[in-house]
Amino acid sequence: MKTAAFKKTEAWTIVFSLIFTLALTPAEAQQKFKIAGTGEYTMIEGQAFNITDAEGHQVRLNKAEGNNLSTGETEWMQNAQAVNISFTDVTRGNGFHQGYVIIEKDNDRIVSRWEGKMTTKLSADGQPVTTFEGNMWWTDATGKYENMHGTATYKGHFTSESSYKVEWKGEYFKNDDQQTNK
Repeated sequence: MKTAAFKKTEAWTIVFSLIFTLALTPAEAQQKFKIAGTGEYTMIEGQAFNITDAEGHQVRLNKAEGNNLSTGETEWMQNAQAVNISFTDVTRGNGFHQGYVIIEKDNDRIVSRWEGKMTTKLSADGQPVTTFEGNMWWTDATGKYENMHGTATYKGHFTSESSYKVEWKGEYFKNDDQQTNK
């Protein structure tokens, strides 16, 4: 036979379980869209500054323009214009980079912040080959992406001194309670 205290504890356990289940339901129902793409960029502005603490140490601010090609399971900003503003801090081509990419098409705009690392190695014929990789997240969205959030990873390589290719993959989702990194 159950005591009154046991019945009261059992009732509260059921109430808390229901509250917990209802609280999780919106997060589980959150619709996520898998997206991926590629882009080719050409630097249109840039300024380099040599830092004298180590041989080959340089910081640089660049602006590049390109386009986004959607390659994921959900079409996303196909043939959109992209502007990438980047800051690099490298020694002999190795170090970190960060910046913002603004992707626009019609009335839709996504601003993403990104950061990662750059690595330069010599190829078999002695030429430098620079690659990069990192993470990005949305800081602003307008048009049909308003109130959406997104995250992605990227990787790429330079095809010349002033051009590069990047591949990325991630997801976007609507979650009004989601914190964005600004």
